[in-house]
This record gives sequence, C-alpha cells and structure tokens, in this order.
Amino acid sequence: LSRLVRDIGDYFLTESKRLLDENPPNNSAAYHRLSWTHKLYERY
Repeated sequence: LSRLVRDIGDYFLTESKRLLDENPPNNSAAYHRLSWTHKLYERY
C-alpha cells in the first residue's frame, strides 16, 4: 500500500510540474496537485 501511495504522489508531482511548464501556466491546478502530493507524503 505504501508503494502505491508513493507512486500516486510521484504522479501528482510530475503532473503539477507539467502544468506549471504550460504556456500560460495553470497555477491553480498545479497547486491542487501539489497539495495532494504533500498530504500523501505526510500521511504515508
């Protein structure tokens, strides 16, 4: 389970970086994914 949660967190991190690299950057969507990534890493 912990490996699955880590993989999901890594996916959210990668996706948020992609959203920030867009032109124009989609900051609100990236922030949403980064906040979920932080919560997952804190809990597991």
